[in-house]
Amino acid sequence: MTKIKLAVALAILAALGGCASADKAVDSQNQLSRSSAVNGTWNLESYLIDGQTTNFDATAQFKLRFDAANQVFSMRTDCNTINGMYQVINGKILFHNALVTGMACDKEIVELNLRRLLNAPKAFGVVAGSIFKLTSPNIGSANFVKRNDDKNQAELQIVSREEDRRLQDLLVGKTFIGDGKGGGLAVKLTLHFKKNRALECSSDFYQAFPKPVKTIGYYKVEDQVITVGCHPQEFEKPIVWDFTVKNNGDELFFNHSNLEAEGSMKDNWMSLKKQ
Repeated sequence: MTKIKLAVALAILAALGGCASADKAVDSQNQLSRSSAVNGTWNLESYLIDGQTTNFDATAQFKLRFDAANQVFSMRTDCNTINGMYQVINGKILFHNALVTGMACDKEIVELNLRRLLNAPKAFGVVAGSIFKLTSPNIGSANFVKRNDDKNQAELQIVSREEDRRLQDLLVGKTFIGDGKGGGLAVKLTLHFKKNRALECSSDFYQAFPKPVKTIGYYKVEDQVITVGCHPQEFEKPIVWDFTVKNNGDELFFNHSNLEAEGSMKDNWMSLKKQ
């Protein structure tokens, strides 16, 4: 009798486990479906901030783009780009690690309001057909309209290239200096940006070398991210750093490097100040 009861109990537990697994699988499929639904480009139609509504026409360049494959988003404002990650939980889109380039914009109030919505602790988005609604309790909400046509994608690419060229032109002749320390690697980095994407690099690795390492490198700007590459003779392979612009162009903020695994170069590891 005891053996029979034990067998029944085990069968019940197995059945419950199977149901739970099935529920998890269904929930996972639903979340994937919702994530795919948000994928693409959305145009800002209107927002309600602190009780005041502002409408935007179809020519406005405020666009929100979701990349479902990589779970990342980007938002283009008047002259800046906000980048970050997102996830879908229980039908709601939650935002994480939002970073913004730091150029001064003509319509800065719109960008500031969108950043308030995105950065609020309880901000979330939901999809209802062709409308994406971003809500931040106690602040307000914004409505975005879905556009996936070829014309919209072409407009986005043109705007992106123009913004990148403008930032690249602003860098010419500028010098930035800063240092980073952590995990066995400490470096003082000086970057002098020249014409035709040429770059003068001076890297002082403190006790690693008897004097600063100087070399000629390159830089490029893509989606408002500045990638710089230097190849000192003492290194087997080039060092590549990615930076975003902060404080109206007065600071370059470290994103990541191809040598992260060799020295704890994580977020906030380095910032360079304009001289």
